[in-house]
Amino acid sequence: MITCAADCLPGDVRYKVESLDTLDRHLKTLIDESKLHSASYILSRYGKVFSCKSFGPLTYKNSAVPFGTDSIRNIGSITKAFTAVAILQLIERGLIHLYQPVMEIIGEFDDAVHERITIFHLLTHTAGIVADPGYFSETDVDEDLFWNRFGKNGWIADILKETDVKSFETNWNYSSSSYALLGEIICRTSAQGYKEFIHQNIIRPLGLTNTWLGDMPESCLDRMCFASKNDESFFMNYYRKDSPLYASGGNDTTLTDLYTFARMLLNYGLHDNKQILSRQSVETMTTNQLKNQFAFFWGQKIDDFKFGLGAKIIDDEGITKGSYEFSGSGFSFINCDPEKEFVAAWFVPMNVSCFYEAHEGVRNIIWKGIQ
Repeated sequence: MITCAADCLPGDVRYKVESLDTLDRHLKTLIDESKLHSASYILSRYGKVFSCKSFGPLTYKNSAVPFGTDSIRNIGSITKAFTAVAILQLIERGLIHLYQPVMEIIGEFDDAVHERITIFHLLTHTAGIVADPGYFSETDVDEDLFWNRFGKNGWIADILKETDVKSFETNWNYSSSSYALLGEIICRTSAQGYKEFIHQNIIRPLGLTNTWLGDMPESCLDRMCFASKNDESFFMNYYRKDSPLYASGGNDTTLTDLYTFARMLLNYGLHDNKQILSRQSVETMTTNQLKNQFAFFWGQKIDDFKFGLGAKIIDDEGITKGSYEFSGSGFSFINCDPEKEFVAAWFVPMNVSCFYEAHEGVRNIIWKGIQ
């Protein structure tokens, strides 16, 4: 186990130390059972970190090197939160607006099928743009064929051929393609590349010195966590190339940098006296924007799915109302509780599919400790 420096003791911020003991045992058990490769977490209340720990090995290649709180992990779809913040920044600058038809920016949308799709629809996964492979529990998808088309000439037109008109504004269909398109909107309206805009307007102002978008130096690769050969291959093949997928899942970062980003959101856009995003934008981003929206959600079939502008609104028993989260494959999680002024972030690289135990299970243990 590796522990990073905490700002205070759990009791100083009204958190039960018994819940930390339960959390540590839970994560260690999952690692011992080979369900998790490794794990790390950081917990904070009232702006003070009171616990930060990591367990297990850094890579599948060498069990002697420990997974640390300064280790690097690709956070997958939490990258979408960075993209959503960037879009809201452009809205605040008057360069685009939330309900603007995408066809005004991307010409391929100028047809009878796509002309009604707005930036709002892309942010909320309600545009009918093709869902990620496996979202509907289908097993006959060629994932390499799906992901490899990004970055090729004509990738936008290729993606739009699969738009599901029937699900437009009625179904929440998880779509990394929608966020790749948002990345294209950022490029075209900011006159910058996606990576340059994110670095200039989010990463540098937040002081995220261990966060990269496909441009991580080779010298940092020895800090990268890989749970398996497939895990490493996916990272090297898809996120080390210049691709529109950067806007959807290309962010590599550490637990502490991820926490800093989360703290900015919990603090309504403010970081070290710098307003990264306005309070109103953060409130809109993290408030439910949907009404009676159906989501298949990898087999869960939710009739009233709640989602903001890039943030999933937590609607589970035992979690404070108004809490929200971001999650990414790999797996990585941010959970924010504005009412309790509480932030939790954790990495749980998996060996098998144990999503509930490493996601809701971890979250429920954590929230039980808040007094």
